[in-house]
Amino acid sequence: MNHTSIQTNRPLRILMSAYSCAPDRGSELANGWNWPLAMARRGHDVTVLTSPRFRDEITEARNRLVGPRPRIEFVDEVEPRDLLSTFSPQQRVFNRYFLWQRGIVEPAHALHVTTEFDLAHHISWGSLPGGSHLDGIGVPFIFGPTGGGQTAPWRFITCFGRSAPLEIARTITTRRLARWVGRARTVAQGASMILAANEETAELARRLGCERVTFFQDTGVHSSVISQDIGREWDASELRVVWVGRMFPRKGVGLALKALAQAARRASIRMTLIGDGPDYAKLKNMATSLGIDPYLEWTGVIPWPDVINALDRAHLLIFPSLRESGGAQLLEAMARGVPILTLDHHGMRDQVPAGGGIKVPVRNPEQVAAALADAMVELFHDRARLCAMSADGLRYAREQTWDAKAARMEAIYHQLLGIPMANDAHP
Repeated sequence: MNHTSIQTNRPLRILMSAYSCAPDRGSELANGWNWPLAMARRGHDVTVLTSPRFRDEITEARNRLVGPRPRIEFVDEVEPRDLLSTFSPQQRVFNRYFLWQRGIVEPAHALHVTTEFDLAHHISWGSLPGGSHLDGIGVPFIFGPTGGGQTAPWRFITCFGRSAPLEIARTITTRRLARWVGRARTVAQGASMILAANEETAELARRLGCERVTFFQDTGVHSSVISQDIGREWDASELRVVWVGRMFPRKGVGLALKALAQAARRASIRMTLIGDGPDYAKLKNMATSLGIDPYLEWTGVIPWPDVINALDRAHLLIFPSLRESGGAQLLEAMARGVPILTLDHHGMRDQVPAGGGIKVPVRNPEQVAAALADAMVELFHDRARLCAMSADGLRYAREQTWDAKAARMEAIYHQLLGIPMANDAHP
């Protein structure tokens, strides 16, 4: 193939795998939608393989688009029937994904026969241990941005409750068995490049044999989301803290509640919890036992525009995840000028700028809860520091727009294909 002719005569033909993909949603679903859309808007011919779970939403949103848009190919899911999936809902989710990945092999090869893709790009799930089956069609293959190399600290395993055995198994697999279990090693050695969202994942990719690993934050933000005018009252009589996400054990919401119980005795602090999940009832009971119901608001799942409105009213986002590749909430909060209070590990360590928040050390649950509480009390009294962190986070978010990320990704594509860029963009 004459690669130079690609740049001068036609757009790149890109095949993407995005199992989780939906418009107007957050986290993994948003990444699965925004990456192909961003690359199509740069003029490339993008085809996406995805699950039909959000077919109606995707079709409606795609029909509304003006200008270039990706081609969507739905690949049906297969319900797992193994014994472990029967007794473990969490494992059933994983196994359904693995079966879907196997199911894309034939459609990918058939599409390649007719389209002759220039490269393949795995977007979702963004988990290196989850692997991919998009690496076998005979073109340069990119995996990521991805996490999956991070593991929960051993001293926090008790925070996982009934999920602790699964978390222990995942930790052992990631740290010791990834070379032999699943497709992670095959993908790492076959990928032209792995884009790692945190240092733990970069280290795992190198250990598995990938020769080209690049740091690349796994989330982006639309320019329209970036705040132009921070209208909140920084000198309000209370500190308004917000948490956003799915209430799984690994999200560390219990640590946030314990921190609030300590901080509310020393300062006027209110916390809003946005989201739902398996731990919802357990966490509500915990809040009652801690005596912090008067300081809490539980919204459940709310539309994404309402999440943005809640961020605009907040002074601080608390994000104490015990295992996290990154977190779209972090970038969305900074885009609205909200400082971050999080843990100093995994994607939070790598993706929150030093001036954009407070990252507490991770030693044990009691120490983390106390450190989070101390930070909230400190910021209640130090509104000038809150304002400074808000400005720093906002500056960082302006560098992480989907347009900017798409330009960098395009440069990576051209680098891997060995063709020149028409501009000065570099990966």
